[in-house]
Amino acid sequence: MSTTEELDARIEAASALRALGHGMIGHDVSIETLNEISVEVEKLNRSVANAPKRTHPFRRVTSFAMAQPSREGEAATHLFADSIVSGSANPMGVNATLWQENGEAVMKATLGPAHEGAPGRAHGGV
Repeated sequence: MSTTEELDARIEAASALRALGHGMIGHDVSIETLNEISVEVEKLNRSVANAPKRTHPFRRVTSFAMAQPSREGEAATHLFADSIVSGSANPMGVNATLWQENGEAVMKATLGPAHEGAPGRAHGGV
C-alpha cells in the first residue's frame, strides 16, 4: 500500500468514526443499535490491537520542517494528519483547516454534538 493510499484510508476511517461519535451524542440511539455498535467495534478493536505498532510520522523523518498553513489564495489545508486539532486522520480530533489571510494564520473547525458542553454550545475546553 502506498503512503497516499494509507493516508486516504486512515482519513476515511477517521471520518467515519468521528461521524459515529457525533451521531451517538446527537441522537437517541436504540439499545439494540448501541449493543450492535459495541459488538462490531470490539471486533475491530481486536483487529487493530493485533496490527503492528505504528511509528508516529514525526519520528519517521530525519529533518523535520514545521508544516505551515496554506499560503494566501491557496485552498485551506489540514496539517499533521494525526494531530488532535488539525488531523483529518485523527478520529478524536476536531479536523480543523488552516490557511493564511491578510498575513495571519486562520483556523476553522466545525464542532459537532460530541464537542458540546452545555446543550447547543461548544465545550469551553475545546
